[in-house]
Amino acid sequence: MRDVIVLGVGMTNFGRFPERPVAKIGAEAMLAALNDAGIAWKDVPVLYCAHAMGRTVDGELVEAELGHTGIPVFNVSNACAGGGTCALLAYQAVATGLYDLAGAMGVDQAPPGPA
Repeated sequence: MRDVIVLGVGMTNFGRFPERPVAKIGAEAMLAALNDAGIAWKDVPVLYCAHAMGRTVDGELVEAELGHTGIPVFNVSNACAGGGTCALLAYQAVATGLYDLAGAMGVDQAPPGPA
């Protein structure tokens, strides 16, 4: 197994933003992480994307918002553990040598309800 490091992190403000599509929220966070890492979106060869609200294509929506590059996108539905699961999958992908770099993220748009 190879050593693995986290190159960059990014996040958006927490809250309910019904006027902002989930793809834009996810893209904003991913761009912040890429900026922190000093790399470009075109350098990311794979994306693991978590969600908790039952949608199935959030990763592809974020990838489209950032610009299609043809990378594999894996959507992870694992409730509140989804982000950690994506981090684990990205770690395994790099540690085993499958990829030299991997993107991992979690994104959601909470439904209306008590705040």
